[in-house]
Amino acid sequence: MHSTHAVPSRRRDGILTGEIFSGAVMAGEADKAKISVDQRVTNLINRYSVIGGVVVAIIGAGWTLYTWDEVAVRESQKPFLEKQLEYYIEASKVAAKLTILPLQSPTGATPEETWDWAKQRFWELHWGELVVFEDKDVRLAMAQFGRQVSEVEKCRPRPEECLDAQARLKSLSLELSRAIRASIQSGWGYNLPSAN
Repeated sequence: MHSTHAVPSRRRDGILTGEIFSGAVMAGEADKAKISVDQRVTNLINRYSVIGGVVVAIIGAGWTLYTWDEVAVRESQKPFLEKQLEYYIEASKVAAKLTILPLQSPTGATPEETWDWAKQRFWELHWGELVVFEDKDVRLAMAQFGRQVSEVEKCRPRPEECLDAQARLKSLSLELSRAIRASIQSGWGYNLPSAN
């Protein structure tokens, strides 16, 4: 009896074991499929992360080279631009003095505060230092201003007759300053705040 009883139990165990085994095989295949999908997703993420990192590195390197080149050029021009700025500011000041100083030197005036000194310095800048640094528009504005200075000089012995000629220097001085401003903006590569 023991053997009959053992066979069905084995049989039942066999059936149960078979059912469990086949369920386990199906669960294992599902797990493998899940792992396979997870691995694919992980592999895609890793692959695109590497590609994205390379692309970002290339873009960053390109941007660095571009900006470095621009900065290097600007730095190499800096001594020239600083000297240009210095002479431009002086030219603008001298033009303003020629516009506002009295044609006849007041008694006790320092040399730098006389029309004669300002005229002399204007011509020194015009024929000297600015020739090296000025652009075309500043050169033209300096020439126009110089022509008017010569007109004022002609009538200087009669100052009352020079009022209109000297008044014309005001608008030419402003034109010179605008040309200088535009040249500075162009040379330094950025816009100055609005002058309005």
